[in-house]
Amino acid sequence: HHIDEKQATIVADVAADCVAQLKNDWQLEQFDGLAILHSAAMLHELGLLVEYRNYHQHGAYILNQSELPGFTRAQHNLLTALISNHRGCIDMSLIAKQTLTSCQLAQHLTRILRVSVILSMRRLDEALPTIKVSGTDDTLSLQLPEGWLAARPLMKAELDSEIEEQKSAGWDLLIID
Repeated sequence: HHIDEKQATIVADVAADCVAQLKNDWQLEQFDGLAILHSAAMLHELGLLVEYRNYHQHGAYILNQSELPGFTRAQHNLLTALISNHRGCIDMSLIAKQTLTSCQLAQHLTRILRVSVILSMRRLDEALPTIKVSGTDDTLSLQLPEGWLAARPLMKAELDSEIEEQKSAGWDLLIID
């Protein structure tokens, strides 16, 4: 499968930065969650090989039907849940079905991947600004430099939509700029 490695690496780097800032708030280093998050970031566009529309679901289907040497079935299920939930409506049943980690940790990993994909969406070599990330049980806060979102209306619209998606899952996403 051909995946844009450069874009995948950008998403993985943003996710890693979020993890570094959230590790004390969300205790993310349990089980194999961080390795699976990295794999999900690297594979999140897999479904684009089929089509853009619903590519997250196509990617999850491809993963679900594939043998993944080196991954246990539990790791495979969490990876599939993360890929399926990295955009669009959040399917809490997939998060609940995975058995690698707690539902809460799987939710946190899902949220980090979703935000990382949005923050990396421009596909440009432009450096992302310093983003301060913090979290409590159900709240994820992103502090962006003042005026940064105003200069990026498409990203602002994506983040506004993401606030609503996460709210429908029972989570709060706060964007401070």
